[in-house]
Amino acid sequence: MTHSPPSDTQTRACATARRARDVAPCRARLSVIVPCRDDGPEVAELVAGILAADTLGLATEVILVDDGSRDDTPDVVRALVNRHEAVYGVLRRVAGGRAAAIEEGLAAAEGDVVLVHGTDAALGPECYPDLLGPAFDQPRDDDTPLRIIEL
Repeated sequence: MTHSPPSDTQTRACATARRARDVAPCRARLSVIVPCRDDGPEVAELVAGILAADTLGLATEVILVDDGSRDDTPDVVRALVNRHEAVYGVLRRVAGGRAAAIEEGLAAAEGDVVLVHGTDAALGPECYPDLLGPAFDQPRDDDTPLRIIEL
């Protein structure tokens, strides 16, 4: 996987978010939606990376949405859900496409910030601090919708 280095703006925002985290724990929640289809081994690897990632103190949930896989992906999803408390699974029997899988993931997501992370994304979970920092740069009130970042 090739990863782009963070920009100066992302680095500054990330540093600001980290300072904020060090001063007061963040009460926000991160939902990572992983749409997948016929991606068994990649899903397991990605979930391991997500669970180990620096999420700037955000409580994290991972929502795996299998879109009608014909391989062992549903079994991998079930195993990950059983193994990790923060991992949830949605198993679609009939493929509806990536957009439908993301829509189902959004319906299940409880996070204030949502990352959609495909198994084929160019960026990995190690880039989460650089992506999440800017999500908190703008003031937010209760009327502001979720912040959604797609990789």
